[in-house]
Amino acid sequence: MEADEGSDAVKIMTVHKSKGLEFPVVFLSGTGSLFNKSDSTSPILLHNSMGMAVSFTDLENRTERVTVSKKALADKIKSEGIAEEMRVLYVAMTRAKEKLIITGSVSNVSKKCAAWTVFTDEENTALPYYAVMHASSFLDWIAMSAARHKDGAVLRDLAGMDDYHCLSKLFLDSSAWDINIVPKLQPQEFAGGDKKDNDE
Repeated sequence: MEADEGSDAVKIMTVHKSKGLEFPVVFLSGTGSLFNKSDSTSPILLHNSMGMAVSFTDLENRTERVTVSKKALADKIKSEGIAEEMRVLYVAMTRAKEKLIITGSVSNVSKKCAAWTVFTDEENTALPYYAVMHASSFLDWIAMSAARHKDGAVLRDLAGMDDYHCLSKLFLDSSAWDINIVPKLQPQEFAGGDKKDNDE
């Protein structure tokens, strides 16, 4: 059941359904979910304007190799997929009028922070093309940008960047970020007590 427009209620919807709408507070959740890149890695690649491409199979030697045409088509499909993901993220991040709360999870936050801070010395506000194309999730794009902002110290600290002199124009951007790293809860913590108490 969907609440009436303007009512004091929580609405849960997909990013696509939120297009054109605005809310005082928006939660953008699950940003650590990986992009679906299967369209560019399938054995047979199909594109609506560029046609089809397959790998070359040597039946005699029982080997297979990627052809130039397949590599080109895979790059085209991947590029278009990334562009669409960026459009979706733009829609998601522009729905909030007052506050945007973004959540995402990763399995090894220190390792991810090391990857997110690789481009902190880039002077331009925009991330390099390589960083954009090789990101695996919305969280990668968001965290790589946040790590270059003055409020991204927690990410840089976890990456071991103790002495940081930022060259990015993004560092002094007027936007305000409150970045928190929340440790994964252990199973016993959901029960409201420690493991020793539960065992006893």
